[in-house]
Parts: sequence; structure tokens; C-alpha cells
Amino acid sequence: MLKPERNPFPLVLKFYLSLLVPNCLSAAAPTGTDHITSCLTHHNIKNFTTLPGSGHGRVENDQSSTAYYELLNFSLQNLRPGTKSHVAELVHKWQYVAPYLEDNFYLSCFVGADLPEAVSLGISATFNGFYLGPRSKAISILNQVFPELGIAKEDCKEMTWIESIVFFSGLINDSSVSDMKNRYLEDKEYFKVKSDYVRTPISIMGLRAALDTLDKEPKGHVILDPYGGIMQNICSEYIPFPHRKGNLFSIQYIVTWKEQDNNRSSEYIDWIRGFYDSMAPFVSKGPRAAYVNYMDFDLGVMKLVNTSVQPEDAAEIARLWGERYFLKNYNRLVRAKTLIDPNNVFRNQQGIPPNPQPISKQIYKE
Repeated sequence: MLKPERNPFPLVLKFYLSLLVPNCLSAAAPTGTDHITSCLTHHNIKNFTTLPGSGHGRVENDQSSTAYYELLNFSLQNLRPGTKSHVAELVHKWQYVAPYLEDNFYLSCFVGADLPEAVSLGISATFNGFYLGPRSKAISILNQVFPELGIAKEDCKEMTWIESIVFFSGLINDSSVSDMKNRYLEDKEYFKVKSDYVRTPISIMGLRAALDTLDKEPKGHVILDPYGGIMQNICSEYIPFPHRKGNLFSIQYIVTWKEQDNNRSSEYIDWIRGFYDSMAPFVSKGPRAAYVNYMDFDLGVMKLVNTSVQPEDAAEIARLWGERYFLKNYNRLVRAKTLIDPNNVFRNQQGIPPNPQPISKQIYKE
């Protein structure tokens, strides 16, 4: 809702200047819910769009009436403890559900032996969901496609979009939107992260083996993020980030420890490396893909100072990690780098270097 003295049209029209946003056919500035109802009914509009992040997307309405304009964000956090076999079965079923949910539905899975939500040590799985719509619709969908979760009304919260960002931010419970402006984390931890992509479902035996490994290290856990949805319609060569069509979900392996445990850091790092190696049969191959924003230095790094690497050799050395981050797009990115930044002014240890020499073609498995 907008205050009467505020002219919203410059904001609306500026939003629609983006090439990624369809043309605006009409705009209205309601000052009350009765104005919205009258406008939508008069023009026979069954759907409408709100400005993302504007804070005006939620309109209270009697649930018994036809709510053409109701736009609610649904979030759930559902902890499911149990035996390792039971957790493995839930995660196995999740693989066949989460990537195929409708575009407005996101359902991730956290698995570990000491999750923050758990009341005791032992393997458990937490399912975090986000649905752009009313809670009742989200519960109905999940009870149809994933009844094993047993989702109930008390598992779900309705909130604004910006409140959902706080929910997924990792901040402590009872944090507010204003807390996201704090640039310094209060709870500082050491951590090591690795990543994988899964293109075919992992067998139940493979999942049980993974849970056995997780059970040995309470400080470690995995996050399974579903892909699918609109990403399934975008081919891997369309933009530099290639991990879209053909991927079911990503795996984020994490181990964290406090400063007082830093003398055991090598132990934790060895554990996560061993876990990562054991998952090789179940994840992407040719090459084994990785997520660039985690910057896994185990994949290789480039020495930036006092190096004997010749410029014409740098691109081939960087291929070790570049192809795992960018797949077939790596050669194209090297050519772009050579054209735009031939002197490699903007560089980092896992950056894409320029190459003055022709780049050899790499054969990939589809």
C-alpha cells in the first residue's frame, strides 16, 4: 500500500526499464484494500505483480474470500531425526521431489550429526522450504508429493519476502531485517567448504555410506540445494555459469570449528577431503564440477608473485580448476579475458588468466 502523498509511478516505471522485465501495461496506486479489489475486479485481473523488495507485496485478506491479490511467502523448517536408514530414505525421496517442484517452490535439505536444530547428537535431516504463495497451498503440494515429511501447519510460517531473507541468512533466531545491515558476524568460526553437482539420483546405499561418514564428525554437515525449475530450461553454455540444465542438485560439504579447536584444523580438513573423495562415484564426471564461489583451493591455485610460470602456460595450468567451475565455457572465458584484460590486472589465485597462444580444444562428456 502506498501513502496518498507519495507518487509511486517513477519507481514503477524505473523498475520496468530493465530488459529482463516485461513491459508494464498499466499501473495503479491504491491507498486501501478496497481500491485494490475494485481495480482488479473492474479489469478482470486474476494475477498481479509487486515490486520485489518493496515491502508492499502482502495484503491482509479474509481467507474465506477470493484473494486475487494475495502474495505470501511461505517458509518451513522441518527437522527429521531418526535412524540413519530412516534419514537416508527421506533424503533419497527428496532427490525425486525437490528438483521437480514448481518454479515458485524451493526445498533444500541439511544433513548432519549435530545440526543446530537437533536436541541431541545423531544423524538428522532438516528440510528448509520457500514457497511464493499461501501456506495452505504449500502444505497441500508437499503432502501430495512428499507425504513422508508429514508437514503440518505449525511447521510453516507466512512472512514477507524480505523477512524470508533473514530466515535463510544463517543469522540467529529472532534476528530482524535490520540485523542484516551488520557487516561483522558475531559468531566467528573457521570452516572448510567443498562442492559437487549431482546429475543422477544417489542410490540408497550410497546415501547410507555418506551418513556413516557424517556420523563420525559432528562438526561436519552437507547442504543439498535443488536445481531444476527455471534453471532446467537454461543450457549450460548460455552464460558463464554453466551448472543449470541437467543438474538435480548441488552438494555443499562443510566442516566448521571454533578458535579453541584450531589446533585440530588439519584433522577437520583431512576429514572433509576424505568425505569428498568417497563421493566421487555418485557425482558429476568429465570433469567433476564445482561451484566457483566456494573457491576450493584443493582444486589448484596459481602463484601470483615470484612465479616462473610463462604467460602462454598460465591458461593450461588454470584449466585444472577453470573447467570444473565453468565446464565448456572455460575456453570462451579465456578468450574474453585475453581481449579485455591481456595484462591480467584483475587476478586472483583461482582466476582465469589471459592466453596469447591458441587454446586447445577439450573433449567433454555430455
